Amino acid sequence: MNRQKHMMTSLADEFIEMICHHWQNLQQARYSPNKFAHIHVEWFTHKGKLCVKQYQHSNAVAYRERAYDVEDRGDLLILSSEDYPRYCISKTNYGFYGKTADGAKLDDGTEIESKLFLSNVKMEVIDRGRLNGKLLWGEVPGPFIFHKSNGIFST
Repeated sequence: MNRQKHMMTSLADEFIEMICHHWQNLQQARYSPNKFAHIHVEWFTHKGKLCVKQYQHSNAVAYRERAYDVEDRGDLLILSSEDYPRYCISKTNYGFYGKTADGAKLDDGTEIESKLFLSNVKMEVIDRGRLNGKLLWGEVPGPFIFHKSNGIFST
């Protein structure tokens, strides 16, 4: 009887392997340019943190950068950063789903609604901020839909 060694991967390792890529919403931006800007998102690890950088295709200057600590609780991941409410992420049949807690707020009182759907080929993101009921960002008709990319000038 042959015995094969099965390497167990942690939930965090599986999530990091799936998300650490260059993503862009080129198709969405081409078909709905008045509703969705062409955005690039780069996920990578650096000094023990899970990092993300976002920028528009038109100028390649990062407008959002964040570094997360990843806590693996077995069936749940907690992503925490210094300046943003934490994300709770769980595995689904198709990949991963995560969101900020209902009622999550920034230090200035801005209410955050942030959701992430991740598969091997696609990442969907909803990100909205409201202050005193007024929408500050995220006025789009649905999620940003990103696909893996080779870099800024990939088509």
